[in-house]
Amino acid sequence: MLQPRKDEDTMEERVCKRCRHNPPAVVVRSEHICRDCFTRYVATKATKRMESYRVRGSSAPQTLLLPLSLGVSSVVLLHLLDAHLRSQLARMNRTGYELHVLHVDASGFESGAPLEPSTLFAKIQETYPGHTYSLIPLSQVFSHDNTSLADLFPPNAHLQTDSPTTRLAGLLSSLPSPTSRVDTLCTLRSRLVQAFARASHCPAILWADSTTRLAEKTLAETAKGRGGSLPWLVSDDHSSSVKSHYPLRDVLRPELLLYSTLLSPPLTHLLSSSTSSSSSSFPTATPAVSVRNTTIDALMAAYVSSVEKAYPSVVANVVRTAAKLCPPAPVDGEAACGLCRVPVGRGDGGLHGIGWGGDQADTHSDPRSATDGEEGGGDEGFCYGCARSLLGARSSSSSTARRTP
Repeated sequence: MLQPRKDEDTMEERVCKRCRHNPPAVVVRSEHICRDCFTRYVATKATKRMESYRVRGSSAPQTLLLPLSLGVSSVVLLHLLDAHLRSQLARMNRTGYELHVLHVDASGFESGAPLEPSTLFAKIQETYPGHTYSLIPLSQVFSHDNTSLADLFPPNAHLQTDSPTTRLAGLLSSLPSPTSRVDTLCTLRSRLVQAFARASHCPAILWADSTTRLAEKTLAETAKGRGGSLPWLVSDDHSSSVKSHYPLRDVLRPELLLYSTLLSPPLTHLLSSSTSSSSSSFPTATPAVSVRNTTIDALMAAYVSSVEKAYPSVVANVVRTAAKLCPPAPVDGEAACGLCRVPVGRGDGGLHGIGWGGDQADTHSDPRSATDGEEGGGDEGFCYGCARSLLGARSSSSSTARRTP
């Protein structure tokens, strides 16, 4: 837990617990530590997760993709990795990896997205030169992803237009609830990042999710029916063609916020005001004013934030427990979910196979067939979580839509 040092601290608490020399500046997880030790603590937590990319022999450096939301976590991660690369260059005269920084512009589709990302993105390029930078709109998911997304949703005139922005807006508007829209938007964004990594020949993605964000995602995805997919969603994944790493998985969101202000100069001028409290590689869901419009993601974010203030170890334990989950051994010919691309177990049917599919049990292979009498056009199956999100999606000709709880 982070808190300012009190004036009535004892003599033992008037010096840093780590260096035993400087006066303490903050209290981190019950330890009174100074500014230098705290910044070193955060940097060490991140760089130790990059040990697999240290300088090795004469091998050429690999290019790793860093999704940047312009929020505090991703900007802090870029700052830490930039310093790590400069340290490698000073010691070894070369680096073990290179960075390709990507920002997906979701403005117009997400309330928490930066309104003018190009301005901040230009500032970041000036502050951290020497890396490759790309800024692409979220609507490019239609061109970067080989899968025809239009086939995954009910017939909709917007999906057949030439404008990717109109197609994406029509796709999201067809979904039945705020939770479905936020869930699908996040899934499409992840698909775009992964497709971009493959197209750019990046062997791994460095997600900037903090301990806090991973705990929020663990609870939210479980509540949305994707508990069985957690090994692919919140753990370091080394099994797929594009690996996933979470260098900040041992750092809490309040620690990242404090770190960004203690630097000289601070990173606040590089952060989007709408995402400055976000700890993930992409903005988290903004809490809705109306309870009716509150999403599962926003509810879980509020819950984790309240628990984290008094019991940060509980939040860390949630993440450590989820990280122990192992994905099942791959099966030849195993299908992947048509939307989130997580493997779907056909043998036991997951929740559907044991009778927990509810009104989605009969539409596991194609939830579109249960929407307003419209027949789906694709042959890809869906996991339970995506089937739940898509159930009730409207076609362009439908005047009403069945709402999911």
